[in-house]
Amino acid sequence: MRCSLVTSGFCVLVLVSCVSQTGLAPGDVLGKAATASRNLQSVNFNGNGTLQIGKENQKADIQIQAQGSLQDEGKQTQLLVTLGGTFTDKKQDYAVHGNAEIIVAGPDEIYLNVHSLETTPAHPLLNQQMIKNLGGQWWKLPAGTKKSASISPDPSLLRAQSEVVKVSKNYGIEKIDGTDAYHYDVLIDKDKLLAFLQKTAQEKGELFETEKARQMIGGFDAKGSVWVDASTFFLHKIMWSVAPVSPATDSYAFTLELNFTGHNAAAAISPPAKFNIMSPNIPLQTPVSSR
Repeated sequence: MRCSLVTSGFCVLVLVSCVSQTGLAPGDVLGKAATASRNLQSVNFNGNGTLQIGKENQKADIQIQAQGSLQDEGKQTQLLVTLGGTFTDKKQDYAVHGNAEIIVAGPDEIYLNVHSLETTPAHPLLNQQMIKNLGGQWWKLPAGTKKSASISPDPSLLRAQSEVVKVSKNYGIEKIDGTDAYHYDVLIDKDKLLAFLQKTAQEKGELFETEKARQMIGGFDAKGSVWVDASTFFLHKIMWSVAPVSPATDSYAFTLELNFTGHNAAAAISPPAKFNIMSPNIPLQTPVSSR
């Protein structure tokens, strides 16, 4: 079984004068939010998502809950993920439940704790011995393991919420968690998204395949809502719904809802006090503790 959590999307913040800004146009608000995201040092987040796949022999209906925080402009992350649902593989139906925690303390400090992961009935590709040995313990992944971009909403993804969208409906200012916030319905601007991805790849020194990215972006539609603090321009909440442009050839649906709190005030992230060293053979061995 190959799981891919697609994830995609988010927005953010900045401090401005205390003068009333209720008259700001949506473009100005999103521009301030994009600028502010570059100064985001830390934030807490929590939310949920769904993934549905409707192909004849490959169906899935998965619910995901997540909570965590990021520090140091996204260089450090702590994330707890719980998933549950059903999927079909080779005409066999399965129920799946799992719970895992991830800590990214630095470029070569990535830790994983699989609290639980099981399918009913047992899936042939899910090694029960591996799960038994991994379960309930912290593991440090090998140096060089890359942090997935989907682990958490780092500031570049948060900034994308402001830089690659166009407003389809303006609700003005509403109360959210007792705070005034600008509320907009938004759509993905595909040309801006392509330019943003290309620029981000260049900043990271990564290869960017423009035509491949253009085809991928052209294959889906995305619509959502954002709530931006009317005073600080911090992002309070985002909601996204993603679906294929051609349901006849691609049948999937993805939804995401995330709430953000504790902007620039999230608790520090530290490596686990005790962990084991992960190696290719570890799942079939007795764990070797390093602390």
